[in-house]
Amino acid sequence: MFSNKIEKLTRDPEFAIKATWIAAVVVASLTVSFVVIGQVWPHTWGDVAPMSSIIDVALILSLAYGVHRRSRICASMLLAYWVATKILPPIASHSVPGGEAGLIGFIFLMGTRAAFQIHRSREYQGEGRYQPPPPAT
Repeated sequence: MFSNKIEKLTRDPEFAIKATWIAAVVVASLTVSFVVIGQVWPHTWGDVAPMSSIIDVALILSLAYGVHRRSRICASMLLAYWVATKILPPIASHSVPGGEAGLIGFIFLMGTRAAFQIHRSREYQGEGRYQPPPPAT
């Protein structure tokens, strides 16, 4: 069943877009919950996620909305942000990034690829794009 979802993620651009923005919302929700838990129980959970993580949440949610709207820029920025904050720091400190970081990075990569595929397809060319007025005669 899991391999079927991965195959669908790599083959179906609409599914990849949906999986990407949902994964981003889940990441943002978990971050908010860790910030709230850290504020409620500061002695036990205070250092899990600082209050400044709310800025990360706002950025991830705004990029997720852009991915939902099939924006190539937002998909690329979401992938770049994830790699810069979750994948590169462990590698720079000579450790291995977590499996969840790799899985979500893969989902974001497939979403970025799907955003470019959707824009390349012929059926999207006329939809939602500015059409200049016809020339005056």
